[in-house]
Amino acid sequence: MDCREAMQWLSDAVDKRLERNLDREIFEHLERCKNCRSEYEMERLTKEGVRRRLVSVKAPPPLVERVSESLVTVPVERTFFSAVRAFSGSRTFRWSVAAGLAIILVLVGVNVLDRGAGSRGDVLANTEKNYDAMRMGNMVPKMVAYEAERVQEYFNDQATFQVMVPAIDQCAYISGLVSMNQDVQEAHILFKMDDSTYLYCYQVDVDKAMADQTFTVPDEAVPMLDRNEWYIKSTGERTMMLWKVGNTLCAAVSSMEKEEMRKLLAAND
Repeated sequence: MDCREAMQWLSDAVDKRLERNLDREIFEHLERCKNCRSEYEMERLTKEGVRRRLVSVKAPPPLVERVSESLVTVPVERTFFSAVRAFSGSRTFRWSVAAGLAIILVLVGVNVLDRGAGSRGDVLANTEKNYDAMRMGNMVPKMVAYEAERVQEYFNDQATFQVMVPAIDQCAYISGLVSMNQDVQEAHILFKMDDSTYLYCYQVDVDKAMADQTFTVPDEAVPMLDRNEWYIKSTGERTMMLWKVGNTLCAAVSSMEKEEMRKLLAAND
């Protein structure tokens, strides 16, 4: 299977709609081709985010009955609806429907996909909130790759401040997102370490974040940051870290052991 064929079946692979033989072929290709794998992960994460926010509504029985009757009244109509059903199985149609539903929900006031913490306040609290949002697919990344260098290139192009992507090799994939929190730009990096372990890193320009004291850090962290030391806090099964690199304020959260987590993030130090 080549890239063109893989892209043709990519959406069906995400939806688990492929026959076994074809499913095996496309995933063998994805193991070899990092570009197609990135497209696959991006589509999967986007659809997960949409699915988590869309609510299924059952059509009223009278409406179902009227639609069913209209499908069998005139032969020409049957031909037309057969074509519609065929088109509805296409990737283009499914993406059009997903986009349309997202627009409708936004218009009626439902936030379909979060793009960042959305509120100012405690940096660690927002970091933990974003960690959950990215893991659950509610914050959809703009970049998914398997090399830190590619994600770094994305931030170099999109961010207006210095973003550092730790060079972590032993992970399933790395996703990245630049978002705006009111007038402050933020960087979000999520490492999927294995099936159940994630490492999330948040970065922001420290001067802009602290300019009007609406972004805050724990009082005990302030002198440590001034000395370029790491502030580490464990809460239940999670560990949170806060540190500075130049003019960039960094925060991270994970369920990993703090020693291992600190070692992986040391590339930013």
